[in-house]
Amino acid sequence: MQSELIYIILIILSCSLALNLKLTFKILSVINSPESSESPLPFEIGETLPEITMNSLIDNKETHINASNQAKVILFLSSGCPKCKEKLPEIEPILEVLPSAGLDMYFIGYESVRKLNKFLALSALSKITFIANSKNYKKLNPNFNSPSYIFTNHLAKIEASGTIGDDNWLSFIQQMNDFKTEMNNE
Repeated sequence: MQSELIYIILIILSCSLALNLKLTFKILSVINSPESSESPLPFEIGETLPEITMNSLIDNKETHINASNQAKVILFLSSGCPKCKEKLPEIEPILEVLPSAGLDMYFIGYESVRKLNKFLALSALSKITFIANSKNYKKLNPNFNSPSYIFTNHLAKIEASGTIGDDNWLSFIQQMNDFKTEMNNE
């Protein structure tokens, strides 16, 4: 009787191990698939950025996202996202070079003024922060992904979108840091 019990336990353990391995390999294939590295935002390169209105966090002034004929960097961060808070020190130093580089940057949120002010805590990002209503926010970021970004050209055509920290983002940060160095050397 004891040997039969041991065989049953061994069969159950073997089946559990086989299932565990199958699930592990399935997860690895999903992680390594090309779809997992795609942008979390639903835009194609060359597509026109949807027009939305939003209000400045500082003075509540209404503005249109495509009002200027400048290239744009649009950021999506959330007060409830620990990774987003970690990104603030990476973003702040480049704010001063954006106008010279011919870029507008917008941090677009949908949360309350109180939550955004607490999240930014006297950050220089406050001056580029705008609040969109939920309907307008969903036009740009329907899945509420954060930390994420959209890059557009001066015609509001999307050039890239993705997660802050991906290769496009890191290249942008490097370009802005190089631009800042050149400005300081002049």
